[in-house]
Amino acid sequence: MTTIRTSITLSNSWEYYPVTLNEDLASIRVDLEAKKLLPSAVHTHYVRLGYDANETGMPTPDEVERLNRLEDILEAQLLLTNDIYHVGTILSQGIMDLFYVSEYSHQWENIVKTMLPNENHASGSFENDDYALYDTSLYPSIFDFNTIQNRNLCMQLEQNGLNPELPRPIDFYFNFPTQEDATQFIQTLNPKFEIVNGDFSDDGTYILQINLSLPPTFPNMNTLTTQLLKGAQEFNGAFDNWGI
Repeated sequence: MTTIRTSITLSNSWEYYPVTLNEDLASIRVDLEAKKLLPSAVHTHYVRLGYDANETGMPTPDEVERLNRLEDILEAQLLLTNDIYHVGTILSQGIMDLFYVSEYSHQWENIVKTMLPNENHASGSFENDDYALYDTSLYPSIFDFNTIQNRNLCMQLEQNGLNPELPRPIDFYFNFPTQEDATQFIQTLNPKFEIVNGDFSDDGTYILQINLSLPPTFPNMNTLTTQLLKGAQEFNGAFDNWGI
């Protein structure tokens, strides 16, 4: 007896984030755990669907409903395959690309035609790409992860009743391999930053904590932490997190 899957995805660890593709805004959704959970899924497949876009290039409300309906149709049919998994989606300038992986080769274009017989679409496969498209086009960079973290932290603060427009002291944390690296980084900082603490962890990493008062809006935090992340990297360090 064949067991029918209950999910077209490999995990619940999905994130979304904005990027710029060819100077245009794009929105990416991705399963962060897909490659780790099924590294043997070496084949990548895609379905491309057009939509009516608003001024930002994203789908209008009516088109969101239509795209969701088409995605539901695809999901219901692909659940029957036991081998094809959805790993990411890109929306940009009137085009939605849905990406899937599988362990085995499939007659992908024929499968999609059967599922969407009356819908204009394009489809294709990248045989044996071994998650190359996932790595280069879907998975977040260190700067994308920073954007995701900032968005989630800012949303959490607002949900807790904090007014993001009011300035307040914010702590920023960094890791450096040596105290000398941290000292060089400190010398590049705006004098408005306060050095709160610097000490070695048990593994010998130098932990630096600095503080600055500002309104913790998402644009403020994303711009500033991107600068701090880049600055720390110049001295072999890593930006860790921020908090109030």
